[in-house]
Amino acid sequence: MSSKRTAPTGERRPIKRARKTVPRTPARGIKADPGETSPSIKNNNNSDEKSLRTEFINLFSKSQFRRGISNPQLKNLFGHEKFLRLAPIINSLTHLSRLSISKS
Repeated sequence: MSSKRTAPTGERRPIKRARKTVPRTPARGIKADPGETSPSIKNNNNSDEKSLRTEFINLFSKSQFRRGISNPQLKNLFGHEKFLRLAPIINSLTHLSRLSISKS
């Protein structure tokens, strides 16, 4: 006989599946983040973000921007503050494959 040990044929091990994790809610005793804004301000910021997102998407329906738009053009159209707030919007649209970025 060989000194090597082999597993018996036909025997299978059960596959262990990962358990679904349930997101935990924070304990009630935890204080709010001091930098966190109030719910009314969050709602206002959320609506501002939605309007900025809509404005950005609608920009591509104009004939001059159908083939794309450069960063300097975006900065001129939106201004510096809005231009900076476009980054997460552009990232999410890229992630959703609704926008592609190219170098020219």
